[in-house]
Amino acid sequence: MNDVSTKFIRCGLFTLLVLIAMQLFSTGAFAAGLSGADNSPLHQQALRDLTQLADNAMGGRKPGTPGHHAAKQYLQRRFTELALEPLTDDYRQPFCYTPDVSKTCGVNISGLIRGTRHPQTYLVITAHYDHLGIRGGRVFNGADDNASGVAVMLAVASAFTARPPRHSVIFLATDAEEAGLYGSKHWVENAPVPLSQIKLNLNLDMLAHGGRSQRAFILTPRRNSLLREWLGQFKGAVPHARIAISPARLYRPDARYLARPTWRKTSDHASFLAVGIDSIFMAGDTHVHYHTPSDSVANIRQAFFLSKVDIALALSRRLDDALPTITFP
Repeated sequence: MNDVSTKFIRCGLFTLLVLIAMQLFSTGAFAAGLSGADNSPLHQQALRDLTQLADNAMGGRKPGTPGHHAAKQYLQRRFTELALEPLTDDYRQPFCYTPDVSKTCGVNISGLIRGTRHPQTYLVITAHYDHLGIRGGRVFNGADDNASGVAVMLAVASAFTARPPRHSVIFLATDAEEAGLYGSKHWVENAPVPLSQIKLNLNLDMLAHGGRSQRAFILTPRRNSLLREWLGQFKGAVPHARIAISPARLYRPDARYLARPTWRKTSDHASFLAVGIDSIFMAGDTHVHYHTPSDSVANIRQAFFLSKVDIALALSRRLDDALPTITFP
């Protein structure tokens, strides 16, 4: 075999390997560990988003406070930078609720990336951006709960902006989750798209610490066996990523922080489940900083957070590919 033929074959093999690698990436294959990817632009932006939302200037992001207003403005700016399409006149969906004797108002922030093949079928990715505010003169920054989930959601939006999804994806930063899921309840009751066209909700919450278990819990109710089986296959495809698809150990190490915790009701996915929309809850475990002033950027686990960015990217891309086969018509 001559040198030219050898070089041609080597080039062909190299090209084939590149194409295989691209295909693996496009279908969500995920290598365990960060492999030196900490300095990737996507990771760095995710860290910036988390840091900004958990900054003291945001004052703990309690609805109705100046810090909450600053967080809302930050999210609108990021949605604009990502060129997300507003679902109404703009990204905001204001609402009011009465958790006690006084009325409080909040604002959901949502935007859309239209699908290239199925624009009238929707995946809704949610993460609540509110937190507990200032108590006793101390700021409850909520870095893990839930600046982390919002930052991961924005990273997924960035990836889908670069390579649009097949189905339309709505990115929804919900408000007033801590007070009683009021933002997500209002959104599903006043959805800007028909609920029948929403096939799945992926809810992201507390993804920057991981507690003692150091796992990403990716959970869905038993009612959709196809979706549960699919999640088992996804877990098998990323064997070193420390994913749990059973809630058996969720909240156990720090269950004292939650009264009889039931994962189906602990975050905004509950509002989607209540109206019959399948949902996946991706979360980390509770920890000693949960709902305390020490839930700050200083106490997140950066490697854990960035690995959850990668898992969410892979999960979202694969869900988009598989949506017609794992959800009800």
